[in-house]
Amino acid sequence: MPEIQPVGSHATWFEEPDLIGLRLKGDVSLEESEALAMVHAEMARGRDVIYMLVDMTGFGSGTPAGRKVTSETLTRMPVRGVAVCRARLSSKVMAKLVFTGMKLFRKDVRFDTEFFDHERAAREWIDGRRAAART
Repeated sequence: MPEIQPVGSHATWFEEPDLIGLRLKGDVSLEESEALAMVHAEMARGRDVIYMLVDMTGFGSGTPAGRKVTSETLTRMPVRGVAVCRARLSSKVMAKLVFTGMKLFRKDVRFDTEFFDHERAAREWIDGRRAAART
């Protein structure tokens, strides 16, 4: 069982060999975005590949400055896929804007993002990405 690290009302954890999990609950303040960015950068340090599983079931809203912190951190991490589950339509739109903006401004950013209704399907997608990377 991975060690869960609380950040405000949110939770994040690392699962070997390469998965960062994030469960958002409520609004994400700029301070929480900064704290999550630091924790995630540390989790990714020294790794060649990272996948992310983001559960947005209880996500409220974020700040523009917080989204900027998130996108800047993700561009410095070796992220190869982000699976988002249980996101409301407004959350999907916000996430797509962040990820699309990153790809527009940083051509070297190479990861896909998919949205799922359930965590199981999100984990299966990540497993498929891992398998494809090995071939």
